[in-house]
Amino acid sequence: CFAKKDSGVVDPEPIATPTRPHFSSYNSATFTGREQEIATLNHALTEGKRLLWIQGMTGIGKTTLAERIADENLGTRPYLAVDCQRDFAEGDFIRGAIVLLGKLGDDTAQQLPEDQVLPYLVQRLSQGAYWVQLDSGEALVQDDRFRDARWGTALAQVLREAGDVRLVVTTQVMPQDWDEEGRWTAAVETLNLEGLEAERVLEMFERSGVRAATETEQGYLLQIAADFQQHPFILQ
Repeated sequence: CFAKKDSGVVDPEPIATPTRPHFSSYNSATFTGREQEIATLNHALTEGKRLLWIQGMTGIGKTTLAERIADENLGTRPYLAVDCQRDFAEGDFIRGAIVLLGKLGDDTAQQLPEDQVLPYLVQRLSQGAYWVQLDSGEALVQDDRFRDARWGTALAQVLREAGDVRLVVTTQVMPQDWDEEGRWTAAVETLNLEGLEAERVLEMFERSGVRAATETEQGYLLQIAADFQQHPFILQ
């Protein structure tokens, strides 16, 4: 799916866009709470933010929240989601780019010299109003920095050259070398995700069939939740 210009630079050709996604963890029938976080992220998108970082401990619901935001804001945008831990190893940018492009049915990156993969990926994404979600972003980080610096370069270039693309990264840790000069502050929103609020914990318990008949029983449930930092997946 590519053509070569006289200059030797690979130029992407248009390809069919993906259908509406099947989310990995978000279920509208069971999703509860996170109203404040949803409002914050939706407001950020309305204000023109194009890269959302969602940070929090493992299993706290980062991916579920990201998918909830995508479901509300996708519209007709093609949705591209990869898990940086499961889908490719050791934070390698080339492998990650190949997987991401593969979501578009594009295997061009496998045939390119390594130095052309990054510009090709950015060029491909700039062709459409894609929604790109990178889950388990901590797999890209080692010692508070990107394992492969090309990830930081790619994010910056997408922000600069692909204005219609929306990026969401869920991660346990933030790479400290990302945008050290604050160049992209106006285009980025960072959300630290914590446990559920007490009332949402009780609502979640009820949806799972666990109901407190008395205030004492309600207190027991809230104490259990507190022992596990209101962690939704552990409580479920």
